[in-house]
Amino acid sequence: MPDPERPDPNPGDAPPPPDAYEASSGDVPPPPITIDSDARPMPWHTPAAALPSAQDLPNDDAPWHNTTPSTPRSRELGPRVVGLGVGLAIVGLLVIQGVAFGIVGFDTDDRTELTTALIATFIADIATLIAIPYLLLGGSRSIWRNEVWSRLGLRRPQLSTVAWALAAVGLAYLGLGIYLVLVDVLNLDALEPVSTIDDDVIYDHVELVVLVTILAVVIAPITEEIFYRGFMFGGFAKRWGVPAAALLSGLIFAVAHIDVGSIIPFTIIGVVFALVYYRSRNLFSAWGAHVLFNAIAIVGTIADRGVG
Repeated sequence: MPDPERPDPNPGDAPPPPDAYEASSGDVPPPPITIDSDARPMPWHTPAAALPSAQDLPNDDAPWHNTTPSTPRSRELGPRVVGLGVGLAIVGLLVIQGVAFGIVGFDTDDRTELTTALIATFIADIATLIAIPYLLLGGSRSIWRNEVWSRLGLRRPQLSTVAWALAAVGLAYLGLGIYLVLVDVLNLDALEPVSTIDDDVIYDHVELVVLVTILAVVIAPITEEIFYRGFMFGGFAKRWGVPAAALLSGLIFAVAHIDVGSIIPFTIIGVVFALVYYRSRNLFSAWGAHVLFNAIAIVGTIADRGVG
């Protein structure tokens, strides 16, 4: 029976006042509030350490350097995995191109052998610079839906992605122009870069020009950006920071072109592409810059030399 001398602590649907359940003689305290152990805890009493971090969120707003494995097969993207990937890539490139050159030989003045070299480069780049990072990070047969691509920086491009790509192209050509001026002023002919697409035999044959264009504008930007920026720069940055990672990945990118004169300018270009990827949080910005940079070089060479 309610106490007639004590007002109802909860008349109707109104919330009880704070002092409604003050202890008094004859009062029965309310039962303690319990929480089902299987229920999900409310945010206000969840420890901060238990809250999901941005790296755990499977969306396009995740950090560019998302390296947290989410499946048992995944590996954490870091210097050790990058080192393993570089070693496997070198072996793969040597084996694939060695087999091709061993079968037909390699002579840059021979049309057939040059064609074979270009096709072998297509296969080697795809089989090593894309497949190795993908598999090392836990890629599966569901290739198009696997989150490894997001971990390598491939996210939905936006309008800002195009702006970053254009800015990167401008900075890359600015750095290349300054370098060429210094080489000319200081008479350092040995440090003048030699283009890998500027070969007399190539521009004597239409099919070779087509193959070189596909390699320079399609294959190389995709494979090299995934490997040197998404994989290598992303792995180095987590351990050594962005500046050191950009410089180291840019240097390795330049050395891979096997030309002494290209080491300094291509290192600068690699640093620019890495920083643009970092700032945009999207590998498509560096990829777009790479495509435009190589396309301008191809068009300029064709305009200068002609075809056939």
